[in-house]
Amino acid sequence: DKVTKQPLPAYEKASEVIFQGCVARGVIVRPVGNRLIVSPPLIVTEAECDTIVSALSESIAAFMASRA
Repeated sequence: DKVTKQPLPAYEKASEVIFQGCVARGVIVRPVGNRLIVSPPLIVTEAECDTIVSALSESIAAFMASRA
């Protein structure tokens, strides 16, 4: 919640759903509790960073749309 800064309820499994969305888009992140851990390689191109950000953004947007 942007206003109260409260995390999403645990029963929604947001990090797990977003993780699955990222995997479907070719990016692996680690869901830990209500957080996602992003661990890119030490040497990463700008295009690879763009892929990671796009996958996260699309996965978060899909999750939020499914809540509506």
